[in-house]
Amino acid sequence: MKILYMMMFCLLLSSCKGHNNENAIRFGVDITSPPYSFMENGVLNGANIELSREIGRVLNKEVIFYRTNWDQMFAALNHNKVDAIESSIIVTEARKKNADFSQPYRFDYIAVIFRKDSKVENKSDLENTKIAITLGDTSEIFAKNNLKNVKIVPTESNAISMELLKAKHVDSVITELPSAKLIVDNSLCCEYKIIDEMKDGCVIAVKKNSPILFEIKRALDILIKDGTIKRLERKWLGELDLSKERMLG
Repeated sequence: MKILYMMMFCLLLSSCKGHNNENAIRFGVDITSPPYSFMENGVLNGANIELSREIGRVLNKEVIFYRTNWDQMFAALNHNKVDAIESSIIVTEARKKNADFSQPYRFDYIAVIFRKDSKVENKSDLENTKIAITLGDTSEIFAKNNLKNVKIVPTESNAISMELLKAKHVDSVITELPSAKLIVDNSLCCEYKIIDEMKDGCVIAVKKNSPILFEIKRALDILIKDGTIKRLERKWLGELDLSKERMLG
């Protein structure tokens, strides 16, 4: 057993070093983001994980996952620790300087989670409040660009954000809609509402001028056309309630 652990440790170290294997593709992954990416019985799982594996299957490449916090993801890309980031990424002018992006393959929504004893019916109800958001996450960029007069409290994960919310150190948590739904479904203290749609869609990021971009875009085209991405959405994200009652005014 010790030998097995040593072999696994060596494999992890080798994936963090220089990468010359053209038959493999390394995806950066944050394992604290269910239903997108998380550990289940010691195995990586989730919508992003399965999509990455499907991309590897189409390209006939081994898929290697490099685990890091979301706020370190683009640094890992720029330092050649990963080849691609597969997540709900917002394209910004700052990110365009060091990364290229695939076509959108899925459209998501941003939601706010709040305690049931709070009154959150309109976007104006978020003004002058404290909002916990995972550092560097899509939701942080969205909040900075779209919400006025709010104090953003950065955390390392949704789990930490929720602890702050339950302890009343913050007034709400902002995250992607599927994550919000999953969190609230497993919590008796909170509710969620949809703030807005991510109009630019979810994309995959690669290092600037990386030749792998063409391959990833080709794989995504295939997975969109054959219905694989829709199937993964139904499996991992489920049916989302987009009714008027669920939307913030």
